[in-house]
Amino acid sequence: MLTNYTTGALSAIVRLRLSSFRQAHRIIAAGLKGVKRMARGDSEDKTLSWREVLVQHKTLRGIAHGSLLVDFGESGYRNLHLPDGRIRYPGEGLAGNQQPVRGNRILLEALESGCPMRVFRREGTNRWRDLGPYCLEQVEYRLEEAEGRYIYWFTLAPALPDTQNG
Repeated sequence: MLTNYTTGALSAIVRLRLSSFRQAHRIIAAGLKGVKRMARGDSEDKTLSWREVLVQHKTLRGIAHGSLLVDFGESGYRNLHLPDGRIRYPGEGLAGNQQPVRGNRILLEALESGCPMRVFRREGTNRWRDLGPYCLEQVEYRLEEAEGRYIYWFTLAPALPDTQNG
């Protein structure tokens, strides 16, 4: 089982035809951390502190290169956690029409490249859960009439291990 997980991560890199070593390293590292955690018998459901999340996320913003923070509205953003495991994530910017800059640009580029994003969910004060890698499925830029502005809505789905090699 561990071998399939690693093979899946490597196969994903080949499929994505990554343009940079940094992206490839990030995906391999994320896959290998999961393999090491399973080999040690650590639970995937371990609660993380903000410090542990920040080591991987590397910014106080909700959107970073390769990772994303979600919550249940505490941040002012209305993340929608769907029953099938997908997440509807509003773009960055709480006032005015959202623009394709900063965090929104990162998510748009991840959608275009197919590069997965590691998702961390806030579950309380200094309590976070690593939900694992998610892939961006689609984006909508639509008028939210109640707010009188345009908002990006990104749909993320859990990235499944590659089962074709197995």
